[in-house]
Amino acid sequence: GMNIARLNMSHGDHEQHARTISYIKEVNQENGF
Repeated sequence: GMNIARLNMSHGDHEQHARTISYIKEVNQENGF
């Protein structure tokens, strides 16, 4: 499994990272985390 997600703010922009965070939250909720 995965315990942590690390985003490198040197790559991509804030909008891209916001989408990634939303996706991670969605997957967590779907799996009961």
